[in-house]
Amino acid sequence: MKNNTTPSILVVEDEKTILDTIVLKLKMEGYEVTGVRSAREALDLIDQGLIPQLIWVDHYLIGSANGLDLVEKIKANPKTNSIPVFVVSNTAGFDTIEAYSKLGVAQYYTKSDNALNIIIEDIKKHIPVRNERGE
Repeated sequence: MKNNTTPSILVVEDEKTILDTIVLKLKMEGYEVTGVRSAREALDLIDQGLIPQLIWVDHYLIGSANGLDLVEKIKANPKTNSIPVFVVSNTAGFDTIEAYSKLGVAQYYTKSDNALNIIIEDIKKHIPVRNERGE
């Protein structure tokens, strides 16, 4: 059963093993997590009413749309444009990072330079998890 006070995160990552690891770690930290592998799946969930407190996006995704395409749609949607987006990818070219920055992403991480635990600690700063006592 979902707890309405539990912060939710949508993770969009094309590599299944990586997606499963991210989802597991975030759930272990107390977040409600939904994981998908394509921009289309993410947008479909949002269209169906999923409004997470944070969205984790990889640049490379399954299908024709990449992370940049997805973030453009998220930021153009009044229901989702204020949700912090963390981009976590191995694509660290200046032009790509600048394009994400112009769209207003909260953070951009290069996978090879940042451990999963460091990224999760930053997520906690954006959307802390409360314990059963509400602390």
